[in-house]
Amino acid sequence: ACDGVMDKMNYPRGLISYTTERNLETPDNKTHALRPKLIGYLVILVVLSGALVANIAMRKPMDLDIIRDRNQLYRVDFNGLVENTYTLKVINKAQHEQTFNIRVEGLDNFEYIGKQTFTVPSGESYNVPLSLVVDPYDLKKPMTKFEFVLSVDGEPDVQISQPSNFFKAR
Repeated sequence: ACDGVMDKMNYPRGLISYTTERNLETPDNKTHALRPKLIGYLVILVVLSGALVANIAMRKPMDLDIIRDRNQLYRVDFNGLVENTYTLKVINKAQHEQTFNIRVEGLDNFEYIGKQTFTVPSGESYNVPLSLVVDPYDLKKPMTKFEFVLSVDGEPDVQISQPSNFFKAR
């Protein structure tokens, strides 16, 4: 459009163009595609893409939350044993139904009352009520730290653990 107007006015072509002052100053009129700003954006894009891929690759196919009874930390049964109750909320994040196993680590001489193996449909959550019973003489402190470990049945390397506490009377 600009060259058409220049022809009508009998002026040389190319006097009006969409360019920068810097490009007019370079003798070969070449633009540089790889500028530092573009390289910086490419580096940021590659780093963020790598972080996204790593996050997806390391994602566990399940989640575990421990819910304690807030009203009663422990109770003593008629045999003098200390009982702590928990509700474990297991979330299956996988695209298929999975069977899970629960085990306790860090607590000695305990009795586990509840389900240890159960199946959760894809994308669902499942509440597992359970109790741990311990002789108070086996506990050295009023609060003992331990972990619930949730693993996928048949895949022992796919597991997560959550810390918890076992309470007794002082």
